[in-house]
Amino acid sequence: MTSLTESRAAFEDRAAEVGLSADDIAALTGSGIHSLARLAFAAVPPGATPSNDQVRELFGTRVINAGVVAATKRLIFEAHTMVVADLKQKVEKGDDPTSQRLNPAEREARITRQRARLTGLTHRGVEEVAFEAYNLVYGMLQQDTLVYQHPNKFTTRQHELQLKKAVKEVSLDGSGSLTVRDKPQQATCDTHGELELVQALRRRALAFDLVGCCSYDAMNMYHSLLIQRVQDAPPPNYAKVCVVQALRADRAAFTRIAEKVRSLKTGADGVRPLDRAFENILDDTHVSFHLLPLAIPEKPKHPPPPLKRKVEDQQADDKGNKPGKKGKGTGKGKKGGARLRVPKELIGKWSQNKDGERLCWAFNMQCGCGDAAPGSACSRGSITRKAALEGLGPLSFGLGRSECPSLVCSGAGRFTAALRACGMKDSFAVDARVEGAVCPIVSLDLSTAEGQKHFLSLLNEPNLVYVHMSPPAGTATRGAGLRDDLHPHGLPSLRGADKVRVNQANRLFEFCARACKIMYMRGILFSVEGPLQSFLWATKWWRDFFTDVPIFATTLHQCMFGHSRKKATLLVHTLPAFLCLQRTCDGKHSHASWDFAKSSAELSYPWALAREMSTLLRKQLLDLGCADAPQSLHELDNLVTGARVYSGVQASKRVLPLVSEFKNRVMVSGCCDPACVSGLERRKVLTEDWTPPAGSTLSVDLLSIPAGSKVLSISTQGVQPDAEGVGLASAGVLAQPPPADAQKCEHLAYEIMSRRQPGELTADDMFEVLSQTPEVLPARARGIQTEDSHQWFSGGYSHGPMVGVRNSTLRCPWTTALACRYVREQAPWHRFGAIAFTVNLLAEPHVDAHNDPNSNNLVLPITSFKRGGLWLADKAGSSPRTIDGTRVMGTVLSFDGGGICFNPRVPHATERWEGDRAVLVAFLPGGLDELEQCDRAIMDELGFVTSACATANAASQPVKFTAEFGVRWSPEEFVEQDAEHADQGLFNDLVQGFDLVGKLPESGFFKKKFRPASMLEADLRQGADRAREATLATVGPADDPVIDEGVLQATLKEVDAGVVEGPIDPSTLPEGATLTRRFGVVQGEVDGAPKVRPIDNYRASRVNAAVTQSEQVTVHTLDVVAGMISSWLARAKAHRVRSAMNAKTWDLKAAYKQLPLSDTAFARDAYFVIYDPRSQKPAVFKQRALPFGSRASVTAQLRRSSDAQWPSGR
Repeated sequence: MTSLTESRAAFEDRAAEVGLSADDIAALTGSGIHSLARLAFAAVPPGATPSNDQVRELFGTRVINAGVVAATKRLIFEAHTMVVADLKQKVEKGDDPTSQRLNPAEREARITRQRARLTGLTHRGVEEVAFEAYNLVYGMLQQDTLVYQHPNKFTTRQHELQLKKAVKEVSLDGSGSLTVRDKPQQATCDTHGELELVQALRRRALAFDLVGCCSYDAMNMYHSLLIQRVQDAPPPNYAKVCVVQALRADRAAFTRIAEKVRSLKTGADGVRPLDRAFENILDDTHVSFHLLPLAIPEKPKHPPPPLKRKVEDQQADDKGNKPGKKGKGTGKGKKGGARLRVPKELIGKWSQNKDGERLCWAFNMQCGCGDAAPGSACSRGSITRKAALEGLGPLSFGLGRSECPSLVCSGAGRFTAALRACGMKDSFAVDARVEGAVCPIVSLDLSTAEGQKHFLSLLNEPNLVYVHMSPPAGTATRGAGLRDDLHPHGLPSLRGADKVRVNQANRLFEFCARACKIMYMRGILFSVEGPLQSFLWATKWWRDFFTDVPIFATTLHQCMFGHSRKKATLLVHTLPAFLCLQRTCDGKHSHASWDFAKSSAELSYPWALAREMSTLLRKQLLDLGCADAPQSLHELDNLVTGARVYSGVQASKRVLPLVSEFKNRVMVSGCCDPACVSGLERRKVLTEDWTPPAGSTLSVDLLSIPAGSKVLSISTQGVQPDAEGVGLASAGVLAQPPPADAQKCEHLAYEIMSRRQPGELTADDMFEVLSQTPEVLPARARGIQTEDSHQWFSGGYSHGPMVGVRNSTLRCPWTTALACRYVREQAPWHRFGAIAFTVNLLAEPHVDAHNDPNSNNLVLPITSFKRGGLWLADKAGSSPRTIDGTRVMGTVLSFDGGGICFNPRVPHATERWEGDRAVLVAFLPGGLDELEQCDRAIMDELGFVTSACATANAASQPVKFTAEFGVRWSPEEFVEQDAEHADQGLFNDLVQGFDLVGKLPESGFFKKKFRPASMLEADLRQGADRAREATLATVGPADDPVIDEGVLQATLKEVDAGVVEGPIDPSTLPEGATLTRRFGVVQGEVDGAPKVRPIDNYRASRVNAAVTQSEQVTVHTLDVVAGMISSWLARAKAHRVRSAMNAKTWDLKAAYKQLPLSDTAFARDAYFVIYDPRSQKPAVFKQRALPFGSRASVTAQLRRSSDAQWPSGR
């Protein structure tokens, strides 16, 4: 704790203000006088005036003049006054935390030391703590009592500066006097989101560290573990831990620590009490209880839509019955009208229009009706127009087992059909016209308010992950003559139908941009396609969209995918995988002439483009964690479907094979000569082993792809020279010249790149361009900036586990490419993945710990300046520097010979210079090997040299490829795969016995479903003794004496069989043992007497409440039995065995009593009590086998039953 009178920084600051020099202050502190409190008693006590000789004695042997003596006397007087005032405040006002504030000089000194110590933080923006937050923790430390500090109290300094001026308030102090002071402002920050909470917790850790309550490392580790609980994936049917739960746990943690920690002061061993308290606080049950995932409430089941047809505009009938009313009926004994039976595709649609005309069935089905034009009557007398949907029921989507739907807004639906073929079976299309569609399409006009409202409701579906939009661009094409560059929203002279069409298209363009912003905010992947030169992209809505939303842009010519025309297309999207679609026409094929009366086939995507887009989307979703579609019947969750297949029942849909067609799906990617992948074609089966090129990456550890494997997908991306001979790779970011609204540096870079031949770039060219770059500060700020300083960074970055490409790289791609070209020309041997342009930046001694460990930094001078070299730590050097209080020798490297290449892990710094010092630094951040394929493509295109592939000879024109192969089973592996059983631990459980409490073992056979215990086993044992007494006290006769006698006889029968022991004295039961009540239920008759079945009520004894299940056990239906028999017959026929079979059923006698209890369950949970009608007292017994009534018994018995069927099924 450091108050104003105890602070060394405050003492030195005030001494300098009264006129003491630095040497005078050093003389005082050298004598041990380093605070105002010590100075107050050093010469004379408070109330007395020191003499000149007494003042001179304070400075020891240093000779001081009269001015220093006068200034020292003034400082001593102020010290006396502050010490007395501080003591008076403590006596009269008490230790009020609000009146205790950290001295500004002390605060600034501590902030400086903290920033030097915690170098991994920026200490700016969201990481700069408000001063009032320091005072909040400082007051708590003065009180020496831990108080919960909510994270929302730790605002930023920026927010604190923007607060309104504090109002005055009148308060009554301890002496009874009225004082006027500033009213404390209660500033708070938002902590509702995960990111905001993380930032607030980081500021709280910084505040606690600066004041000295707790170290930053200890509190930050606690915060990291707390946030990790929020980010952990929950069990099935459970919700993620939310921010509210994390805040409750945080409050509980502070409460538990306050109960244990009595003081916040640092101990004699130098360890802060809070450092130890925060280490394992999350393991405390009072805290971890708040971090348990909560069960998701079941949604109400909606009844299926009625199958009966309705009329679009129902009117009252001739009897006066109105729609929705029951009506008068048809009279006694008369049957109503027959129920209309329709094809499955038409269920839920209208069968008549409002005029009562019957709608054509075939026209509304995929088969179609070719008898008449739309809107006219066909040969059957039906109107050929589309039936409207009665209603849109709950949506259900999935890519395999994962709920991953896609929604496509585009014409004939080829992309949707390709998505469904890729495994996303529930994908559907939305369009105003549905003629000629090849996939399910929802008829929806998005230019109307009703259609837009319906579409936005689809975006609320929690399972929706991807939307593709292709707005009609007929009015936005340059050949339509309805818009121009000055009027992208329509010419002012438009009239009549043209104006209506343009306005309708504008409403659609605006809605698409608004919907994309909504999808971006909700994390839904999306893509929008349109002509490259369309005025769609020049509208104000899309210009604002490109400004507000970071987006990918890919240009392509559809002729490269099989289209008859050279159709230049722009694809705006949020999927990095779609960057691989960049293809420009190679001129090796002819193009059809343009005809503006296009057919639907010409407007549709080529099948090759649709398939490749669907393949890339599937790969993107798999990379994001979606499960792949099931490849075999065994992977299906629907057991009944599988049983019907075994029994030969015709399935309504295509079913999967019993065993997956492929043993492995192998993804291969790399860079190679085009000849290496020229023979790979989609759906082609390899006739011989294929060896991947050197440097390729395989998802499965294989040396080669074996013969017989199938090529599931193949995509390549080549390097093509630009038309002007610039020599740029056409991967997307450099495919077009800079737009008109681009940065000035972009236009300059493009001009110089086009004009300068290889090897002609100069430092003046670089300064002309780089001096126009926008300011870009690094995440880890180092160096001292002045008014004329400038920084710009571009290329890759690494921040902890995250790697990627900086936003500045995509904003200034041509500038980045020019800088990379200059670095390669100056040092072709140098590897680099990022560049930095700095002007007049004085870097303090530091190391670049986040760079690649096997790389060097290269510094190239751009301007002429004097001195300004690079200091590099060197034990044999002659230039010393002080680093963290330690003297370090070093060597100064100059730029006389050109650039400087050095090891970034050696401490280095910038020397002072004269003039303007502008340099270009090329370095390699660590972890860039983990870049996504799309990011690596951008880096290679711009000219960064990060790998051997990037430095390949450009003349060889290498290609980047990504291929997926399906490796098939060998015959021996196929048979072995078919014979395996999942429940490998059942045999050991049968030998060791089964537990009745705790987590039940997983069989691997049943469906995964987590069901946690509602109480802990420790709590069960703790209350077992009292529960036994209560159970014994409540045991009494049943309403029917026959039941009591039947339970007794059944129990004695089990005693004779050896599965039950007893009776037992209740007082001999061990501590913590449970006691279960056994009761009887009458189930039919045996020999004319009632049959009583004994049941053990393990629910009442709370034993079932202490059971945790991770699987959902299911009972086999008749379909499963039929499928198993059918499988037997098929196997018998295949092995030439007599197919006739004799069927017989068995009913296991006392099935539960055939399975033993474990030693633990037998010792503590095997006791039950019955009412003995003969002695009219409770009787306690102990059983050795599974009881009937335990949750664990049901699971164990069904596991044993499924295992008994498996050998026969094989």
